[in-house]
Amino acid sequence: MSAIRMNIVDLHPFIDSQISRINRYSSESEKETLTIVFIKAEIGTISEIVYMLQDNLRDADVIFHKDDYFFLVLPETDSTGGLHIEEVLKEFLDRKDLSVGIATLPEDGKTKESLLDSLQAVCQSSFNIDLKDYIY
Repeated sequence: MSAIRMNIVDLHPFIDSQISRINRYSSESEKETLTIVFIKAEIGTISEIVYMLQDNLRDADVIFHKDDYFFLVLPETDSTGGLHIEEVLKEFLDRKDLSVGIATLPEDGKTKESLLDSLQAVCQSSFNIDLKDYIY
């Protein structure tokens, strides 16, 4: 399996389309999940991360990469799956200094804005990273 790579400028429209699809085709009792993962790493580890992600994520997963950071959009993945990605990355790189933030629909937000606001709050409180520098 291999994840799809897309340009960072397509992040917002892609999240919009995924949330629209979920809202249209999921029932309220069995709402699909969508997890967004933000990863900031040292420049020297970027190529390792890209190859590892592409080889280990599903065909439906999407990688948005620019410079020293990534956003992963993981359809039908809950927060546990997002935490698993974080653990795998840290184990793969044998380091704990990656900055990884996770937000999941519907637990952390039901709209793109609320989901990204939740991700922003996690990144700000945990790593003092302002996502506005990366996606707004």
